Amino acid sequence: MPGLEDHESASVVKALCVGDSGAGKSGALASLVDYGFNVRVLDFDNGLGVLKGHVKKKENLRNVHYVTLRDRLKLMGSRMGLAKADSFQRGMNALEEGGQKHWGEAGAHIGPIYTWTSRDILVLDTLATAGKSSLAMVMYANGFTMKAPEIQHYGTAMDNLEKLLDYLTSDEIQCHVIVNTHIAPSAEGSLKMYPEALGSKLGPKVAKPFDNMLSLSISGRSRSFKTQSDGLLALKTSRPIQATYPIETGWVSIFQDLLGTKDLLKPEQIAVAS
Repeated sequence: MPGLEDHESASVVKALCVGDSGAGKSGALASLVDYGFNVRVLDFDNGLGVLKGHVKKKENLRNVHYVTLRDRLKLMGSRMGLAKADSFQRGMNALEEGGQKHWGEAGAHIGPIYTWTSRDILVLDTLATAGKSSLAMVMYANGFTMKAPEIQHYGTAMDNLEKLLDYLTSDEIQCHVIVNTHIAPSAEGSLKMYPEALGSKLGPKVAKPFDNMLSLSISGRSRSFKTQSDGLLALKTSRPIQATYPIETGWVSIFQDLLGTKDLLKPEQIAVAS
């Protein structure tokens, strides 16, 4: 039986990051790109332009690979309907298969996610829009291209998300994982807030498989990470770290503190990443 010091959480970061739209969730990833990580994004939001603008070491942009995942809508008569709803499936295929087909010519070297290492970071951006894509896929498969979803469609779509999060936070995945999402109010009418996922029942369950749940907030003109609960959001970290971090360098500092080292990449890993 392995000792606790060998637990997977000691070598990689699995984090859920929540914040309102515009809080800076995508742009905050720039510090990780500048550091030299391979950052691979399942982009359900189509909002990576802001990340490109915040990266200082432009030569490191070649270490960022992404798959844009949006479903195709079509005007059918007088209403918009689903013309094709395969974005969720394409995202899963990109993780399971890797390669040029999914990550583009520059990502031909990318293998399946279970072969990734601590020099690699998977970013799911965002869980809320991934949930909508999961629901659209279920509806499309059941011929509901022009109809409102029914309760069984929500059930299947939420189950897809739960299983995905369980997989990404499992010991099988040896890369870092960051899941971005928005904040949603409690369905019970209390003051508590939860990560936005799909429907009102899934939100309270989303944080369970993660060791770390952080928030990004705006105060005046300043944006910062928060790691301690404030009565509204039940934030948590795998070990005691600072209460706040500036957005510009936050992710790198958070990784260093959670992993207990200032050297996040070995020299040979930096060479591979670059």
